[in-house]
Amino acid sequence: MGLADRLKQLFADARTQADRTASARAAHAAESAASVERRKKPRVNAPDGTKVLVVDDSPTIVTMISRMLEQNDFIILEANDGARGVEIARS
Repeated sequence: MGLADRLKQLFADARTQADRTASARAAHAAESAASVERRKKPRVNAPDGTKVLVVDDSPTIVTMISRMLEQNDFIILEANDGARGVEIARS
């Protein structure tokens, strides 16, 4: 067997192995997707105007989460540390 033939065989073997791996991953993903839903009752969304306290020491994270929640009609309370978050939650 020449070098070119050997290389062709190696690439064909690698392709076959990749196909098997992809098939196994797809089967695992399908199995996982089928078992994800464990909820026994239907999902209930929070009513409009629900208050949410966002606490993080990163102003960027607080801003990003607050904006996402505001877009979904939540009322946002923000705190930049745990102590302030507890203070806001108690008031």
